[in-house]
Amino acid sequence: MADQIDQIRDAWVKSPEAFRDVVREAGITKLKQQNVLRAEQMVDAALSEVRPKGRAVERRSLADVLAREIDRMQSPQTGIKTPYQFLDRLIVGGFQKGELVYLGARPGVGKSTMALEIARTAAKAGQRVLIVSREMLDIALARRMMAQEGKLSASGLKLGTVGMSEVCRVSERLAELPIWITDSAATLSEIESLMGDIDLLIVDYLQLVQAPKEIRERRLQVEHSSQGMKALALRLQVPVICLSSLARPQNGTNPEPTLASLRESGELEHDADIVLFLHKAEPTSNEVLCIVAKNRDGETGRVKLLFKPEWVSLHALEFMMEDEAPF
Repeated sequence: MADQIDQIRDAWVKSPEAFRDVVREAGITKLKQQNVLRAEQMVDAALSEVRPKGRAVERRSLADVLAREIDRMQSPQTGIKTPYQFLDRLIVGGFQKGELVYLGARPGVGKSTMALEIARTAAKAGQRVLIVSREMLDIALARRMMAQEGKLSASGLKLGTVGMSEVCRVSERLAELPIWITDSAATLSEIESLMGDIDLLIVDYLQLVQAPKEIRERRLQVEHSSQGMKALALRLQVPVICLSSLARPQNGTNPEPTLASLRESGELEHDADIVLFLHKAEPTSNEVLCIVAKNRDGETGRVKLLFKPEWVSLHALEFMMEDEAPF
């Protein structure tokens, strides 16, 4: 028994930070399979005796922290803005360095559309943007951005019926923006290797990021990716926007998403600094409700958006506080 505890402790110490919870749970499960009583307490006691190698641990006085915060207040830096003024008011100055943001919606509601709108807006403000797509090819993303930027027919671009002069005009404008796209990066390490001097990372979408093969349980795979994204945001000091699928509603209903709707893991809501949901009350309507369901440093609330299917774009309609009716 002591040898098994030592093996679990050694594996935990040697593992990357985002993987340590997985090692802990695997160790507990193994002991429980051997009918070990109080397996969880035994593992936690063993892990409490060690500290991860290479991890810098320090303490700071409250006076130092307050001095840093006062300096920041005297020269405030706004975060990365969205195209939606009222949404920016809710999330207090845009997406900040080190934040993990989840943008969740059911299929076809517009989460990829909104992510591309945010990417173009950030790039026009001089921010360098990396889009990691695990769902769409880079050419499909570029075509969508052309439709949004030039108010061009998305279907016409796909069929090649849009005039080439218009296509070239919009392409030249988009080509000047500091946006990079990858549809090949599949793991956290591959994504991080492409970051460089990137200011905003957008991942479409979290559940398609590959976890290590050693993690077989789906819930743990998603948790590993989520924790890794949060660690990456903090380490590189950039905001990370992760798109997320949502759990299917029961019995063909269409309820508003809640934090419990984040698919396959309740840990996602804990990792996130901000959680946004897109929701259509009527599937055939072009009105989309953007729900700020979690916001560490600001208010929750709702913003009405209008989906323009011909351009595959989302535009702001009006602002609504949390206690008002959605429509």
